[in-house]
Amino acid sequence: MSVDPISLGITIALTAANTALTASRKIEGQRLDDLSVTVADYGVPCNYFVGMRRFDGVPIIWAEKLREIKVKRKTKGGKLTNYEYQATFAFEVADHPCDAVTRIWFDKQLVYDMTGAGPPTLFSLKKGFVLADHLRIYLGDESQMPDPRMQATVDAEHGAGSTPAYRGKTIGVCEEIPVDKFGNRIPQLMVEAVGAATTVYPYETKATIEPQPNALWNFAFSPDGSKLVWGSNSRFEIWDVPSRTRLSHGPWGASVNLGNRIGLFRDGRIYQVSDGNDQLFQLSSDGLALAGVVCTFVGITYQQDECWVLEDGDGVEHWGTVPYSSLSNYYFDGVVHEPIAEDGFAWSPTGYLTDGHGDIWVYGRVIGIGSTTAVFKRLVDTSGITRTSPMSVTLPNAASSVVGELAGCHYVDDMFDHFVISWANGFLYSIDINAGTVTQQRSISLDGFNTPKQFACLRQDFTSIWLNNNEISLADLSTIRSVTLNNWLAQDADGIIYDAVNHALITAPQFDQEITWRYLDRVTGDGLTLQAVVETVHALAGMDAADADANLLTQNVRGYNWTQGSGQDILEPLLDLYDVDPRPHGFLLHYQPRGGAAGTALAFDNFAQPDADAAAYVFTGIGSSDLTRAIALTFADADADQEPNSARAARPLDAVDGLPQERTIDMNTLVLTAGEAKAFVDRMHRRQLFDSKPYQLALTAQQIALEPADVHTMTLPSGAVKARLKSFALDADRTMSTEWLRDDPSVAVLGTPDGAAMAGHVPEVIIIPGPSRVAILDVPLATDVHDSTVPFLYFGAGPYGSGYWPGADIAISDSGLEADFEASWAAVDSSAAMDWGVVLALPNLNALPWVIDNGSVLNVRMNNGTLSSVTESQLLEDGELNLALIGGEYIQFRTASLQGDGSYNLSGLLRGCRGTEHEIANHSLGEMFVLMNSDIGRREIGVGEIGDLDAWRAATNGRDIDGAAEVSLTFTANAHRPYAPVHGIALLDTGSGDWSISATRRTRIGGANVDGQDVPLGEVSESWSADVMDGAIVKRTITGTSLPLAYTSAQQTADWGAPQTSIEVNLYQISPALSLRGFPLNIAA
Repeated sequence: MSVDPISLGITIALTAANTALTASRKIEGQRLDDLSVTVADYGVPCNYFVGMRRFDGVPIIWAEKLREIKVKRKTKGGKLTNYEYQATFAFEVADHPCDAVTRIWFDKQLVYDMTGAGPPTLFSLKKGFVLADHLRIYLGDESQMPDPRMQATVDAEHGAGSTPAYRGKTIGVCEEIPVDKFGNRIPQLMVEAVGAATTVYPYETKATIEPQPNALWNFAFSPDGSKLVWGSNSRFEIWDVPSRTRLSHGPWGASVNLGNRIGLFRDGRIYQVSDGNDQLFQLSSDGLALAGVVCTFVGITYQQDECWVLEDGDGVEHWGTVPYSSLSNYYFDGVVHEPIAEDGFAWSPTGYLTDGHGDIWVYGRVIGIGSTTAVFKRLVDTSGITRTSPMSVTLPNAASSVVGELAGCHYVDDMFDHFVISWANGFLYSIDINAGTVTQQRSISLDGFNTPKQFACLRQDFTSIWLNNNEISLADLSTIRSVTLNNWLAQDADGIIYDAVNHALITAPQFDQEITWRYLDRVTGDGLTLQAVVETVHALAGMDAADADANLLTQNVRGYNWTQGSGQDILEPLLDLYDVDPRPHGFLLHYQPRGGAAGTALAFDNFAQPDADAAAYVFTGIGSSDLTRAIALTFADADADQEPNSARAARPLDAVDGLPQERTIDMNTLVLTAGEAKAFVDRMHRRQLFDSKPYQLALTAQQIALEPADVHTMTLPSGAVKARLKSFALDADRTMSTEWLRDDPSVAVLGTPDGAAMAGHVPEVIIIPGPSRVAILDVPLATDVHDSTVPFLYFGAGPYGSGYWPGADIAISDSGLEADFEASWAAVDSSAAMDWGVVLALPNLNALPWVIDNGSVLNVRMNNGTLSSVTESQLLEDGELNLALIGGEYIQFRTASLQGDGSYNLSGLLRGCRGTEHEIANHSLGEMFVLMNSDIGRREIGVGEIGDLDAWRAATNGRDIDGAAEVSLTFTANAHRPYAPVHGIALLDTGSGDWSISATRRTRIGGANVDGQDVPLGEVSESWSADVMDGAIVKRTITGTSLPLAYTSAQQTADWGAPQTSIEVNLYQISPALSLRGFPLNIAA
């Protein structure tokens, strides 16, 4: 609604000077005094591991000083200068190579995950920042080279060749990481890595609602990859990519062309060519409404077929069209381009690309039968590099191409700077951007439906392209890899698109209503045998592999790590837990699992008795000081992100008198499940009891072949006992002194207890919350209790659908520029998510206000929240019950009927509530529906901001403001504007010629039940204003403190030249507190 200049005049005059002073005020943000960074000291122990392990406190081995960035922006408080900081550093994961770094935490927040479904990194730590683009992992192979950023810094300081490549070590480099969320310091790192990785194939299948997405028709990403859209027939779906959340679906808000490309902007705006190919429509961000006509294409040679949206190197978005026929012209940013007139020859554009330098090009082919010439023309130059444009290139060995069989992109690195194009569904070419010559070519079978979409969905920083299930290098056109889609899911894939945000292939079956995300390069560690662990430690200790035998150690070890110590120190606690004895065996170090079958029996009669009076054996019995009441084992819980957990085994209470307290075995370096840990600690408890009953006896030299860890059955007078040889010594009398421990194969058997899972642990995964929809409402009071002397706006925010939504922060900008949005204008908690939806079918636009409309139905699809019915008496008795806002009209509804498609039919409608009857006819499909309940908040607005045009965005907590849906409005303080009066009348006094203008006053507050009494004033004083109209021109404004107002004969003569026999006036009640006119009543007589 437009702002009335008369009613705002006083307010603007009083605040203009203060506004000017505020705009010139300079505000300085906090700034660091010291940009230095602390790294690990020389000699800090390095990590070693096998299997899959997580490490806390990963050392920082190199870092630059923090980089300070000065950010200036305009705010309502003045010109603000903030200081932001970025960190560049390297960290060491392990002092040896490994297969993969699977997860990384910053200050215990998971920021990188290559183990399961979902995005591998946080979508954004800061506006425009994606961690995946700033993280490099080096796995320690012998060919790895120094990191380029580290090399540039270190070599500049210490001379060329000074930078180590860290071959044989696993390291990571983070470049220019925003650190404001970490207290402007390098965060504490935790890293999980796997020594021997196993590929896994996670996927997510999402049901679609609208078009069958076979071949992903009309598929398009926004330039940042955060949104996607596809359409078929007359319907569409829009999705948020990071959270895989459907944002909207339904019929297009206008009759559009079913070409091959839809223009989708970061903020959700949609550009689509009209069905007649003669206009470019802008559709609302939900696609359900026509927001306007961007451009009109006049004449048959100007008809267009599809629209592209691209981002240049400065972050500016542009749009371009592809013509309907090969002889047509094309449009870019609203400017028509005529190839013959501009370039001197006839050629037809087929698409656009942003090159690796940030420049935007249009490409196509020369028109003509048998043409094999491609054309490139630069339209946006942000690089400043001199180029030949347009550039035409004849392709060798090419088959004749038709329009639609040419698609292109660009690739640049230290060796290459070239375009890559597909041609005639059978060739790939690379074309040097400087020389305009073909440098490489490859014959390849291409899919004519999918290949153009796959090229069109590339970003300028991509190094490869997926052509069906083959990943092709953009550097040399070679096949990097081929994948078998059935490894993820046995489902046909009629369309394949690479999704960079989730590092996944988006696929669609030919006939099913669904799409699937197949996540690439996800890995896990299945562990390794205990034998492999022992042999790894032996190798680190410098032992020859032939000097040891660990072939019997087939037990699985999920993960185990250490930092320093001897081989014995590293292996001893692990072997004890796994019930293994190391022993000399011949000339080898042999590893013998306990619990083996008993060897030959040792008869009591064969025991040596050097002293005839001495006992043949000594049994010390129970009571060893090593026996404890309980054993607790701490371990890294495999099912709880390797967080420390514990398992415990205890003796019965009646058997622990006099025993020492609990013994704790610290194995936090070992990965186990809770069940495995419980089985291990139970066995150790049994073993402790058996080991507390040693036998000491002497044997003759005939048993010289005995070795430690041998198990034999001893036949004693008391019965047969199985025992394990602990130690022996040869005595001077040629007998053997031996010590045996009771043993039995059943002692070594591991049980299968469930174990105690870690209480309260939530698995750590990267969950990207869904985006937010914001509502900023400049509307009349929703309830009398909201009345205030200070102007305010209603606001709300909520998710687009089900899924994780932790609340939102609402930011404001008075310029609408992304850089000027100020956070924390308002906050919405997750518990106060706005109940909102969209209107799919309109109610009667000619309905009467203030009475229940039983003849029409409003159809609403709720994105968040549910609706319920009430009785008619409840509705009439409570003006806040089922109160909702559609467009600018308040309604109440009696009946909410849930439909089969998930929408609601609302009937029993009370229209034009709370002074909004003037909005009854002003509705359109796709407009927002907001339930005006307690989840809607209020934000006070300064009087000086009445008349200001501002923009708002709601950023979900954990997401960036960039790309969030935006609303803008001019604040008119509608909550303080008096309602339009009713029963207006203009009477002419035929004697005097004066007109008397009168009406019945209404009230903003206290008017629900007046019971026949006078309507409350609702304002501090009564004041009126009437505009005498001549069409759209105001001839005179008449004011007064009560009704009627008089329009005298003399005034009429002054205005019109003579008294009038008919007039038209707009009558307003005034809010004296803010000098605001209310809503008008038009009176004609």
